[in-house]
Order: sequence, then structure tokens, then C-alpha cells
Amino acid sequence: MIGERRTKETIDFFDMSWTHLEFCGLCPADSPLMFEPAKNTPLRPLHYEEMQELARKLSYGIPFCRIDLYDTPKQVYFGEITFYPASGLGIFTPNEYDYVLGGMINLG
Repeated sequence: MIGERRTKETIDFFDMSWTHLEFCGLCPADSPLMFEPAKNTPLRPLHYEEMQELARKLSYGIPFCRIDLYDTPKQVYFGEITFYPASGLGIFTPNEYDYVLGGMINLG
């Protein structure tokens, strides 16, 4: 979840159960920016279950992609599908999460 776009942008990662994950990123290695998590953990979106279902449908058959969805009080909006966030050059902190997350992708 990306927040604080108007000030110092933050990024938080969650699993499908909305458990906050203990890593941050995803900036290219040569970027002067390194996103940090929000000071207060973001609240679960109102339409989270619908967002999960949309993401499953939109990503079906794709080994990896990022689905951008926006939750509003009335409905969910689709933003984009990104196949290579940060052009595939982003890094995570701590570094071990490059391997943890990479190990979850099956390209075969």
C-alpha cells in the first residue's frame, strides 16, 4: 500500500490476510529514494475482499504482476497492471527479502 504521496511517500506490504510484512522497498538500487513504511499501519481497505477477487482474476495465468486498485467509500477503481515494478531493478530492505519473495515465483 502506497501512502503519503504528497509529502514523503511510504510503502507498506501485506499478505492476503492483511498481515503487515516486515520489509520495505521497492526502489531501484541507484535511486536516492528509499521508501519507508508508514508511521501508523494502514487500515484494511473497506472493499478488501472485492479487491482480492479482482486481483486474482486480472492476474490469472501471469507468474508475477502488480495490480493497482483504489478503494473509495463507494467502490473499487482499477489503476493499472505493472509487470516489472521499478523496471525489475527494485530492492527490498532487508536484502534477504529479494530471495524470500523471488523464491515464491514459479516461472516454469
